[in-house]
Amino acid sequence: MYGSVPTLYELLEKSNFDGDKFLPASAMRAADQILRWGSVARLKILFLDDQAGQQLQNYEFFQLIIKKWDEGRLFTNPWHKERQNWDIVFDLVDNVSEKMTEEHWGNELLCLAAGVGCMPIVQREGELRNELLRANQLEEKQSSFGKSTHQSIGQAVLGNHVDIVEYLLRQDGIEAHLRYRNYRGENVLHLASGLCNPEIFRILIPRFQEGINREDVQGDVPLLRIIMSPLASRYESANVFLSQSSLNRSSLSLGWQRDSLRAAMSRLDLDLCCILIWIGNINPVATLTYGNESQINTKEGGPRNDGSLLGNLVDLLISESEGNSAQLTGSVEEALVLVLLSLPLCQWS
Repeated sequence: MYGSVPTLYELLEKSNFDGDKFLPASAMRAADQILRWGSVARLKILFLDDQAGQQLQNYEFFQLIIKKWDEGRLFTNPWHKERQNWDIVFDLVDNVSEKMTEEHWGNELLCLAAGVGCMPIVQREGELRNELLRANQLEEKQSSFGKSTHQSIGQAVLGNHVDIVEYLLRQDGIEAHLRYRNYRGENVLHLASGLCNPEIFRILIPRFQEGINREDVQGDVPLLRIIMSPLASRYESANVFLSQSSLNRSSLSLGWQRDSLRAAMSRLDLDLCCILIWIGNINPVATLTYGNESQINTKEGGPRNDGSLLGNLVDLLISESEGNSAQLTGSVEEALVLVLLSLPLCQWS
Protein backbone atom coordinates (compact mmCIF):
# COMPACT_ATOMS: atom_id res chain seq x y z
CA MET A 1 0.00 0.00 0.00
CA TYR A 2 2.95 2.33 0.61
CA GLY A 3 5.39 1.17 -2.08
CA SER A 4 5.48 2.12 -5.73
CA VAL A 5 2.44 1.86 -7.97
CA PRO A 6 4.10 -0.83 -10.18
CA THR A 7 4.73 -2.89 -7.05
CA LEU A 8 1.06 -2.62 -6.12
CA TYR A 9 -0.02 -3.81 -9.57
CA GLU A 10 2.40 -6.73 -9.31
CA LEU A 11 1.07 -7.66 -5.86
CA LEU A 12 -2.52 -7.64 -7.10
CA GLU A 13 -1.68 -9.71 -10.17
CA LYS A 14 0.20 -12.45 -8.28
CA SER A 15 -1.88 -12.65 -5.11
CA ASN A 16 -4.83 -14.88 -4.29
CA PHE A 17 -6.95 -13.00 -1.75
CA ASP A 18 -8.92 -16.14 -1.01
CA GLY A 19 -5.78 -18.01 0.04
CA ASP A 20 -4.39 -18.66 3.50
CA LYS A 21 -1.79 -15.90 3.22
CA PHE A 22 -4.44 -13.17 3.43
CA LEU A 23 -6.83 -12.24 6.19
CA PRO A 24 -10.57 -12.16 5.47
CA ALA A 25 -11.69 -8.92 3.81
CA SER A 26 -8.07 -7.97 3.08
CA ALA A 27 -9.08 -5.53 0.35
CA MET A 28 -11.45 -3.71 2.71
CA ARG A 29 -8.74 -3.51 5.36
CA ALA A 30 -6.34 -2.11 2.76
CA ALA A 31 -8.92 0.45 1.67
CA ASP A 32 -9.31 1.57 5.27
CA GLN A 33 -5.54 2.08 5.60
CA ILE A 34 -5.36 4.00 2.34
CA LEU A 35 -8.13 6.33 3.48
CA ARG A 36 -6.27 6.85 6.75
CA TRP A 37 -2.69 7.30 5.59
CA GLY A 38 -2.19 6.65 1.90
CA SER A 39 -2.92 8.18 -1.48
CA VAL A 40 -6.53 7.74 -2.61
CA ALA A 41 -5.32 7.19 -6.19
CA ARG A 42 -4.33 3.69 -5.03
CA LEU A 43 -7.88 3.12 -3.88
CA LYS A 44 -9.04 3.25 -7.49
CA ILE A 45 -6.45 0.64 -8.44
CA LEU A 46 -7.78 -1.69 -5.77
CA PHE A 47 -11.41 -0.98 -6.63
CA LEU A 48 -11.02 -1.79 -10.33
CA ASP A 49 -8.92 -4.91 -9.80
CA ASP A 50 -10.68 -8.16 -10.69
CA GLN A 51 -9.97 -9.81 -7.34
CA ALA A 52 -9.85 -6.95 -4.85
CA GLY A 53 -12.81 -5.25 -6.52
CA GLN A 54 -15.09 -8.14 -5.59
CA GLN A 55 -14.63 -7.18 -1.94
CA LEU A 56 -15.04 -3.45 -2.52
CA GLN A 57 -17.85 -2.98 -5.02
CA ASN A 58 -20.63 -2.99 -2.41
CA TYR A 59 -22.50 -0.78 0.04
CA GLU A 60 -20.05 -1.45 2.89
CA PHE A 61 -17.19 0.08 0.89
CA PHE A 62 -19.05 3.31 0.20
CA GLN A 63 -20.20 3.39 3.79
CA LEU A 64 -16.51 3.35 4.76
CA ILE A 65 -15.77 6.15 2.29
CA ILE A 66 -18.54 8.37 3.66
CA LYS A 67 -17.47 7.66 7.22
CA LYS A 68 -13.85 8.64 6.49
CA TRP A 69 -14.97 11.71 4.56
CA ASP A 70 -17.07 12.79 7.53
CA GLU A 71 -14.18 12.21 9.95
CA GLY A 72 -11.78 14.01 7.61
CA ARG A 73 -13.73 17.25 7.93
CA LEU A 74 -12.51 17.47 11.51
CA PHE A 75 -8.86 17.66 10.45
CA THR A 76 -7.15 21.01 10.13
CA ASN A 77 -3.77 19.66 8.95
CA PRO A 78 -3.23 21.01 5.41
CA TRP A 79 -1.25 17.89 4.46
CA HIS A 80 -4.19 15.70 5.33
CA LYS A 81 -6.59 17.87 3.34
CA GLU A 82 -4.44 18.09 0.22
CA ARG A 83 -3.56 14.40 -0.05
CA GLN A 84 -7.20 13.31 -0.16
CA ASN A 85 -8.66 13.95 -3.59
CA TRP A 86 -12.21 13.01 -2.72
CA ASP A 87 -13.41 13.52 -6.29
CA ILE A 88 -11.45 10.42 -7.29
CA VAL A 89 -13.05 8.48 -4.47
CA PHE A 90 -16.64 9.57 -5.12
CA ASP A 91 -16.25 8.96 -8.85
CA LEU A 92 -15.94 5.25 -8.04
CA VAL A 93 -19.67 5.07 -7.42
CA ASP A 94 -20.26 5.55 -11.14
CA ASN A 95 -18.67 2.15 -11.73
CA VAL A 96 -21.28 0.29 -9.68
CA SER A 97 -24.56 1.89 -10.80
CA GLU A 98 -25.70 -1.35 -12.44
CA LYS A 99 -24.79 -3.45 -9.42
CA MET A 100 -26.44 -0.92 -7.14
CA THR A 101 -29.64 -1.23 -9.12
CA GLU A 102 -29.56 -5.01 -8.99
CA GLU A 103 -28.87 -5.20 -5.25
CA HIS A 104 -31.08 -2.24 -4.27
CA TRP A 105 -28.75 -0.43 -1.90
CA GLY A 106 -28.71 2.96 -3.61
CA ASN A 107 -31.53 4.33 -1.47
CA GLU A 108 -29.69 3.43 1.70
CA LEU A 109 -26.52 5.04 0.35
CA LEU A 110 -28.41 8.27 -0.34
CA CYS A 111 -29.89 8.28 3.17
CA LEU A 112 -26.48 7.69 4.72
CA ALA A 113 -24.89 10.49 2.65
CA ALA A 114 -27.73 12.90 3.42
CA GLY A 115 -27.44 12.17 7.14
CA VAL A 116 -23.81 13.30 7.31
CA GLY A 117 -24.16 16.11 4.77
CA CYS A 118 -22.13 14.43 2.02
CA MET A 119 -23.23 16.49 -0.95
CA PRO A 120 -20.86 14.79 -3.48
CA ILE A 121 -22.79 11.52 -3.13
CA VAL A 122 -26.20 13.20 -2.92
CA GLN A 123 -25.52 14.99 -6.19
CA ARG A 124 -24.68 11.90 -8.23
CA GLU A 125 -26.28 11.81 -11.68
CA GLY A 126 -27.41 9.25 -14.28
CA GLU A 127 -28.44 5.72 -13.36
CA LEU A 128 -27.33 6.30 -9.79
CA ARG A 129 -29.82 9.17 -9.43
CA ASN A 130 -32.65 6.93 -10.62
CA GLU A 131 -31.70 4.33 -8.05
CA LEU A 132 -31.26 6.84 -5.25
CA LEU A 133 -34.79 8.16 -5.73
CA ARG A 134 -36.50 4.79 -5.95
CA ALA A 135 -39.94 5.25 -4.40
CA ASN A 136 -40.55 1.53 -3.94
CA GLN A 137 -37.98 1.21 -1.16
CA LEU A 138 -39.99 3.09 1.44
CA GLU A 139 -40.34 0.19 3.82
CA GLU A 140 -38.91 0.68 7.30
CA LYS A 141 -35.55 -1.05 7.64
CA GLN A 142 -32.37 -0.92 9.65
CA SER A 143 -29.28 0.68 8.18
CA SER A 144 -25.81 -0.75 8.67
CA PHE A 145 -25.24 1.67 11.55
CA GLY A 146 -28.19 0.17 13.41
CA LYS A 147 -30.31 3.29 13.00
CA SER A 148 -33.76 3.23 11.46
CA THR A 149 -33.76 4.59 7.92
CA HIS A 150 -36.06 7.57 7.46
CA GLN A 151 -35.24 8.29 3.82
CA SER A 152 -33.00 11.03 2.52
CA ILE A 153 -34.84 14.18 3.63
CA GLY A 154 -35.50 12.79 7.10
CA GLN A 155 -31.84 11.90 7.53
CA ALA A 156 -30.73 15.33 6.33
CA VAL A 157 -33.14 16.93 8.80
CA LEU A 158 -31.79 14.80 11.65
CA GLY A 159 -28.28 15.86 10.67
CA ASN A 160 -29.34 19.52 10.50
CA HIS A 161 -27.99 19.84 6.94
CA VAL A 162 -29.97 22.74 5.49
CA ASP A 163 -28.15 22.66 2.14
CA ILE A 164 -28.93 18.96 1.63
CA VAL A 165 -32.61 19.49 2.43
CA GLU A 166 -32.79 22.40 -0.02
CA TYR A 167 -31.07 20.41 -2.75
CA LEU A 168 -33.24 17.31 -2.32
CA LEU A 169 -36.48 19.29 -2.43
CA ARG A 170 -35.49 20.62 -5.86
CA GLN A 171 -35.28 17.10 -7.30
CA ASP A 172 -38.02 15.47 -9.33
CA GLY A 173 -39.38 12.30 -7.76
CA ILE A 174 -38.48 13.28 -4.19
CA GLU A 175 -42.10 13.44 -2.97
CA ALA A 176 -42.06 9.91 -1.56
CA HIS A 177 -39.04 10.82 0.57
CA LEU A 178 -40.73 14.01 1.76
CA ARG A 179 -43.93 12.23 2.83
CA TYR A 180 -42.30 9.18 4.39
CA ARG A 181 -43.29 8.29 7.97
CA ASN A 182 -41.38 5.89 10.17
CA TYR A 183 -42.79 3.23 12.48
CA ARG A 184 -43.29 5.87 15.19
CA GLY A 185 -45.56 7.79 12.84
CA GLU A 186 -43.05 10.63 12.58
CA ASN A 187 -42.79 12.70 9.43
CA VAL A 188 -40.00 15.14 8.54
CA LEU A 189 -41.64 17.95 10.54
CA HIS A 190 -41.70 15.79 13.66
CA LEU A 191 -38.01 15.10 13.15
CA ALA A 192 -37.25 18.79 12.56
CA SER A 193 -38.74 19.62 15.95
CA GLY A 194 -35.87 17.75 17.59
CA LEU A 195 -33.26 20.40 16.73
CA CYS A 196 -35.76 23.24 16.20
CA ASN A 197 -33.77 24.88 13.42
CA PRO A 198 -36.02 27.65 12.03
CA GLU A 199 -34.27 27.45 8.65
CA ILE A 200 -35.32 23.83 8.25
CA PHE A 201 -38.94 24.75 8.92
CA ARG A 202 -38.75 27.64 6.44
CA ILE A 203 -37.74 25.14 3.75
CA LEU A 204 -40.06 22.27 4.64
CA ILE A 205 -43.38 23.87 5.55
CA PRO A 206 -44.18 25.50 2.16
CA ARG A 207 -43.60 22.10 0.49
CA PHE A 208 -45.27 19.90 3.10
CA GLN A 209 -48.42 21.60 4.35
CA GLU A 210 -50.18 18.25 4.62
CA GLY A 211 -47.76 17.14 7.32
CA ILE A 212 -48.44 20.03 9.68
CA ASN A 213 -51.33 18.41 11.54
CA ARG A 214 -50.19 14.79 11.24
CA GLU A 215 -49.99 12.98 14.57
CA ASP A 216 -47.35 10.44 15.51
CA VAL A 217 -48.25 7.24 17.36
CA GLN A 218 -48.27 9.22 20.63
CA GLY A 219 -50.85 11.63 19.22
CA ASP A 220 -48.39 14.55 19.05
CA VAL A 221 -48.33 17.00 16.15
CA PRO A 222 -45.04 18.73 15.19
CA LEU A 223 -46.08 22.06 16.72
CA LEU A 224 -46.61 20.43 20.12
CA ARG A 225 -43.08 19.04 19.99
CA ILE A 226 -41.71 22.49 19.21
CA ILE A 227 -43.54 23.93 22.20
CA MET A 228 -42.13 21.26 24.52
CA SER A 229 -38.57 21.62 23.20
CA PRO A 230 -35.96 22.81 25.74
CA LEU A 231 -34.11 24.74 23.03
CA ALA A 232 -34.25 28.54 22.86
CA SER A 233 -34.79 28.29 19.11
CA ARG A 234 -38.30 26.97 19.78
CA TYR A 235 -39.61 30.54 19.78
CA GLU A 236 -38.44 31.40 16.26
CA SER A 237 -39.34 27.89 15.08
CA ALA A 238 -42.89 28.27 16.40
CA ASN A 239 -43.10 31.70 14.78
CA VAL A 240 -42.01 30.31 11.41
CA PHE A 241 -44.24 27.26 11.77
CA LEU A 242 -47.37 29.29 12.47
CA SER A 243 -46.72 32.13 10.03
CA GLN A 244 -46.04 29.81 7.07
CA SER A 245 -48.58 27.09 7.76
CA SER A 246 -52.12 26.93 6.45
CA LEU A 247 -53.70 25.55 9.60
CA ASN A 248 -57.48 25.62 9.53
CA ARG A 249 -58.00 27.98 12.43
CA SER A 250 -61.66 28.42 11.61
CA SER A 251 -62.33 24.70 11.99
CA LEU A 252 -64.89 23.65 14.58
CA SER A 253 -62.25 21.33 15.97
CA LEU A 254 -60.11 23.19 18.49
CA GLY A 255 -57.94 20.19 19.35
CA TRP A 256 -54.56 21.39 18.05
CA GLN A 257 -55.16 24.90 19.41
CA ARG A 258 -56.19 23.64 22.83
CA ASP A 259 -53.27 21.21 23.12
CA SER A 260 -50.73 23.78 21.93
CA LEU A 261 -51.83 26.60 24.22
CA ARG A 262 -52.24 24.32 27.21
CA ALA A 263 -48.78 22.87 26.65
CA ALA A 264 -47.25 26.35 26.63
CA MET A 265 -49.18 27.23 29.78
CA SER A 266 -48.06 24.06 31.51
CA ARG A 267 -44.50 25.32 31.09
CA LEU A 268 -45.48 28.84 32.21
CA ASP A 269 -43.95 29.94 28.91
CA LEU A 270 -45.52 33.34 28.32
CA ASP A 271 -43.50 34.06 25.20
CA LEU A 272 -44.84 30.93 23.53
CA CYS A 273 -48.37 31.73 24.68
CA CYS A 274 -48.06 35.11 23.00
CA ILE A 275 -46.72 33.60 19.79
CA LEU A 276 -49.60 31.12 19.68
CA ILE A 277 -52.20 33.82 20.30
CA TRP A 278 -50.68 36.61 18.23
CA ILE A 279 -48.95 34.80 15.34
CA GLY A 280 -51.05 31.64 15.42
CA ASN A 281 -54.28 33.59 15.78
CA ILE A 282 -55.49 31.13 18.41
CA ASN A 283 -58.62 32.20 20.24
CA PRO A 284 -57.66 31.68 23.89
CA VAL A 285 -61.23 32.04 25.15
CA ALA A 286 -62.68 29.36 22.90
CA THR A 287 -59.61 27.19 23.27
CA LEU A 288 -59.35 27.21 27.06
CA THR A 289 -63.02 27.24 28.01
CA TYR A 290 -64.26 24.44 25.75
CA GLY A 291 -63.51 20.77 26.27
CA ASN A 292 -63.03 18.06 23.70
CA GLU A 293 -66.75 17.94 22.86
CA SER A 294 -67.09 21.74 22.52
CA GLN A 295 -68.64 21.96 26.00
CA ILE A 296 -67.95 24.75 28.44
CA ASN A 297 -65.16 23.67 30.77
CA THR A 298 -64.38 26.50 33.11
CA LYS A 299 -62.85 24.70 36.07
CA GLU A 300 -60.22 22.44 34.56
CA GLY A 301 -57.05 22.86 36.56
CA GLY A 302 -54.25 24.85 35.00
CA PRO A 303 -50.65 25.44 36.03
CA ARG A 304 -51.69 26.42 39.56
CA ASN A 305 -54.73 24.11 39.80
CA ASP A 306 -56.72 26.85 41.48
CA GLY A 307 -59.12 28.02 38.78
CA SER A 308 -59.94 28.02 35.12
CA LEU A 309 -57.28 27.70 32.46
CA LEU A 310 -58.37 30.98 30.97
CA GLY A 311 -58.17 32.70 34.34
CA ASN A 312 -54.66 31.34 34.82
CA LEU A 313 -53.62 32.68 31.43
CA VAL A 314 -55.01 36.14 32.20
CA ASP A 315 -53.21 36.14 35.56
CA LEU A 316 -49.92 35.14 33.96
CA LEU A 317 -50.22 37.75 31.22
CA ILE A 318 -51.07 40.49 33.71
CA SER A 319 -48.22 39.48 36.00
CA GLU A 320 -45.72 39.43 33.13
CA SER A 321 -46.94 42.75 31.74
CA GLU A 322 -46.78 44.48 35.12
CA GLY A 323 -43.35 43.02 35.85
CA ASN A 324 -42.03 44.38 32.55
CA SER A 325 -39.30 41.74 32.63
CA ALA A 326 -39.98 39.77 29.47
CA GLN A 327 -38.07 40.28 26.27
CA LEU A 328 -41.36 40.18 24.39
CA THR A 329 -43.22 42.62 26.63
CA GLY A 330 -45.01 44.19 23.67
CA SER A 331 -46.29 40.83 22.56
CA VAL A 332 -47.39 40.02 26.10
CA GLU A 333 -49.42 43.20 26.31
CA GLU A 334 -50.92 42.62 22.87
CA ALA A 335 -51.89 39.08 23.81
CA LEU A 336 -53.45 40.30 27.05
CA VAL A 337 -55.53 42.84 25.14
CA LEU A 338 -56.71 40.15 22.75
CA VAL A 339 -57.75 37.90 25.63
CA LEU A 340 -59.56 40.66 27.53
CA LEU A 341 -61.36 41.87 24.42
CA SER A 342 -62.58 38.35 23.77
CA LEU A 343 -63.97 37.76 27.23
CA PRO A 344 -67.44 39.27 26.64
CA LEU A 345 -67.97 36.87 23.73
CA CYS A 346 -67.94 33.80 25.95
CA GLN A 347 -69.92 33.04 29.07
CA TRP A 348 -67.22 31.40 31.11
CA SER A 349 -67.54 33.03 34.50
